[in-house]
Amino acid sequence: METMSLVSAEVERLTRSVDWWNTAIVVMMVVAALAATGLVVTQYLALTRAKQLTKAIDQLSALKESEANQRISDAGERAAEANERAGNANERAVKLELEALSLRKQLMIQGPRENLLYGDNRKELLDALAPFAGQKAEVRYGLNPNFLPHTSAEPISPDAKGLASSLNSILGDAHWSVPQAVFPSHYQGDGTLVLVSLRASPKTVDAANALVKALNSRSLSAQGPGKVPNNSRETSARLFLPEVPGGPLREVPIPSVTDETIVVIVLSHPK
Repeated sequence: METMSLVSAEVERLTRSVDWWNTAIVVMMVVAALAATGLVVTQYLALTRAKQLTKAIDQLSALKESEANQRISDAGERAAEANERAGNANERAVKLELEALSLRKQLMIQGPRENLLYGDNRKELLDALAPFAGQKAEVRYGLNPNFLPHTSAEPISPDAKGLASSLNSILGDAHWSVPQAVFPSHYQGDGTLVLVSLRASPKTVDAANALVKALNSRSLSAQGPGKVPNNSRETSARLFLPEVPGGPLREVPIPSVTDETIVVIVLSHPK
């Protein structure tokens, strides 16, 4: 009887153990089912969010592209407006330059040519000639071929000597080496003639070209530079100047003319 009791107790214990594990299995199966369900749900939600993210990224890219295109369009419009303003400014500048040229021509026709050598015109001439500081030059003016013998020689036109003196002053202010006075010449013609020696150096020729260009830019009808075998003075000259303003005159030396001297001859007023 005692053995039967022990066996019965063991059977009861094992039964309870099996029931517990069966319950545990059921619980784990429920948990597994819930986990599987959760996995399915999370996968679905992840895929849904991924699609939403892709759509949002596409929208953002479209917005950025639209904004960039708008900026490009705005920049193009601003550039077009700037080009239009620049074109208008250039047009006004050209118009003003033509008006200035017309005024210079009127001044040249209506009055003494030296009137063209004041203000901005003088400054521009100085700026153009300053790079050739030290260049030797001599300014002359043409003589009237019809002056009577034994009378004082007259300039070839009323403004010739005045223009020659103004040019001589400008060359001096540009630090060219020039005499203190201008000299007469027997050359005939009109405008302004620039001459250099056939033996002049390239540097002197360059300076002469710059001078011709600068004079023409001021409507002074410069010609040259012509090359001559001899650019010495055509007449003997002596120069008398006061030591102080209003003082007695004294003879001053005149620089000699060399192959490196640029000769500028002011002739008749162009018609």
